[in-house]
Amino acid sequence: MNHKQRLELIRHFFETKCIPTLEAKGHDYTNGTIKDDPNTNFKIVGDMLHMSPLITWAVYFMKHITAIITFVNGTDLKSESINERILDAINYLFILYTMLEDESTLAKAKGIDISTMGDE
Repeated sequence: MNHKQRLELIRHFFETKCIPTLEAKGHDYTNGTIKDDPNTNFKIVGDMLHMSPLITWAVYFMKHITAIITFVNGTDLKSESINERILDAINYLFILYTMLEDESTLAKAKGIDISTMGDE
């Protein structure tokens, strides 16, 4: 495979796998509120477990990384294929990117209540 073929393979994977999966799973994991806040699941679960949304994200992400490492070390995966785990790991990195762009997620991770900011 040359560089151009690799880029086309990645582009195809992104368009046909990553985006549709983000849309479908995003809807399911946000109680149908994806239009309001696609990262709400990380905030809700974080609140329930007294963790920041970013720590919650890290726990979810590491589940996929652990499975990928299991595969790389020569053990077959049973619940999801390696391609599904790679897809999920890529999408979790995109999710992290959106969380880092979201001021409320960062504020919550730092313990700042932004709902009272600007009330002076």
